[in-house]
Amino acid sequence: MVERRRILWLPVGAAWAALLGRVARAAPPRSPLSFEEFIATAEPLARERVRDATPQGQDAYVLSIAAAAVRLREVAPHPLFQFRKGIELAPIHKGAPFVVIEWRLAPNAVFEAHDHPNYSVCTVGLDGEAEVQHYELGAGNVVRHTRTAVIEKGRVDVLSPYRDNIHRFVAGPHGARGIDITTLHGSDVGFHFVELDAIPNVGATTKARLRKG
Repeated sequence: MVERRRILWLPVGAAWAALLGRVARAAPPRSPLSFEEFIATAEPLARERVRDATPQGQDAYVLSIAAAAVRLREVAPHPLFQFRKGIELAPIHKGAPFVVIEWRLAPNAVFEAHDHPNYSVCTVGLDGEAEVQHYELGAGNVVRHTRTAVIEKGRVDVLSPYRDNIHRFVAGPHGARGIDITTLHGSDVGFHFVELDAIPNVGATTKARLRKG
């Protein structure tokens, strides 16, 4: 059964990864954006597109945010607070319809798997690098590893309420810093940490337990 599910997943997952790759390389040669210019550019676009609640509409929404985010020139470091050992974060912009959270991971730190119910997230790498593993929850608290990406300076990664909504970060030997551009698409029901029984290969599954965040 696992092999059958893996075969069915591959064309969709490969196409999605290819699309993300094109977005990550889509920064126009013209005018990179400061953080303030990004906010001024992205917020009107976001307000226009966020109303489409369909899975396709929310994919289009978060990818449009990513297309603007790859033009970011620099984001100056802000004071952050310690969330977990080796993990620091803080909101650096509270707007509509999205907020921006800056985060920093110590070398080799692991930000355990967690979900974002009713949220889309565009993650932008600023410094260092981290592996980002994505999962989707199925029946009986079984999660499927849908894809893995690398976040580093200038690269983006996205999730939506319907796709890849669980992610797990593993920082590289020099740590990592980035931002999450986070949008609520419905009711805020909080989030969960997701305790995985194993780290399965892409396309494979494992049992998991959800713990309220």
